[in-house]
Amino acid sequence: ELDNLGQRIRELRTEKKLTLAALSLKSQVSVGMLSHIERGQTSPSLKTLERLRVALDVPLARLFERDRPLAQEAGRV
Repeated sequence: ELDNLGQRIRELRTEKKLTLAALSLKSQVSVGMLSHIERGQTSPSLKTLERLRVALDVPLARLFERDRPLAQEAGRV
């Protein structure tokens, strides 16, 4: 489950053409924490999820979507 959340965050970050450093600046979440989240090694707090959601400019639910493959979202922004 954490792997899926981390993978989704990484894919959204990549889709928005943000580096870890850029997302870190926008979200005020450390690069190390972002890396751990993306690799599924830690569970982000609700506060951290909200910061990431705002920085990525997506609804919170989009971080947890599992209904459709991520590749299908690539053309939709």
